[in-house]
Amino acid sequence: MSPHFSWSMFNRKNLKRIGFMLSLTLAGAIVGCGNDSGKNKSTSSNPTPVPTQAPTELSGAAVDGPIANAVVRIYRLDTSVENLQGELLDEGETDAQAQFSGLEVPVAEAGPFLIVVSSDEDTIDLNTGNAPIIGEVSTVLTLDRIGSPVYATPLTTMAVSLAAAKADDDGTVTLDEFTEGLEDAADELVSALGFGMSDEVDIFAAPPWLPMKRIPTKS
Repeated sequence: MSPHFSWSMFNRKNLKRIGFMLSLTLAGAIVGCGNDSGKNKSTSSNPTPVPTQAPTELSGAAVDGPIANAVVRIYRLDTSVENLQGELLDEGETDAQAQFSGLEVPVAEAGPFLIVVSSDEDTIDLNTGNAPIIGEVSTVLTLDRIGSPVYATPLTTMAVSLAAAKADDDGTVTLDEFTEGLEDAADELVSALGFGMSDEVDIFAAPPWLPMKRIPTKS
């Protein structure tokens, strides 16, 4: 069983603040294996290269209005700590168009991953030209989504917090409890705060500020 922790103060504070601001922010994204063998019958002095696999580059965006010049961190999701932030796996940023930049998911990692986007003194909301209203947004990336864009928004942030709170029914949260409850938490939030959004929309994959594009739905 995972170590004991409490979500009550964390969730009440964050869900209330993010829920209040949500209406403002939602209006605003092998190596081929070489081989080198000798041409004669003698044993080659050069060993055959071992096939390697490159890490997967992470694509996506942060949205509280599109957030440019923010710090983006990928953590191994750890339900035994209150903020879910396990080992830090990589750190990058959002570029001038609010797209994730300089981030890779290590090949050996199985997920799930927690992605946290934090504002600093250089961060701006591209919709307003000012600092973001919400200083930190987060989302969860599962292994089956690697290679596809992922988005961190106020709605995904609330889903992460709600899934953890609902799973904490006995003072502990297991990884299975959290991941199983994440989609249910997202459905509840879309129903309550989605402003007419279809319940088939995948909030973790849908680019919130590009409604003209095809909106990803649940598979």
